[in-house]
Amino acid sequence: MPTLTEQQREEIRKYFLKHFRSWEESTGHKQTITAFAEYLNIPQPTVNRWMRGLNPPSGDNLHLVALKLRDDAIYTILDEPKPDFLPGDILRPLAQLIQYFPQEHRQLIRDAIVNAIEKIYNNKTTNSEE
Repeated sequence: MPTLTEQQREEIRKYFLKHFRSWEESTGHKQTITAFAEYLNIPQPTVNRWMRGLNPPSGDNLHLVALKLRDDAIYTILDEPKPDFLPGDILRPLAQLIQYFPQEHRQLIRDAIVNAIEKIYNNKTTNSEE
């Protein structure tokens, strides 16, 4: 794991705090880091370390975070190249079709696409650990 500068640590903290608050607001009530970790589908201790700027997300978790939060700024913060291709890229053409669905169904479809992407990563991680 590369050594982080203090500026990177602060930017990581800001990145996750911004997204935590945005997610919390979208739920309509106060939330916990544990609930945010469940939303991200990442273990709570890992998310806690990220939110404190102690460790950065890396590997598949880095890609999952960028996809789930719909914000690839984390690559810039960590001075990591944004991948040219992610397993989720297969589903991006479907995401472009969302505009043709009724407004009331769009979020449901977006969530289904994000869940499919997460399953691709989780299966990849599970299969590579065996």
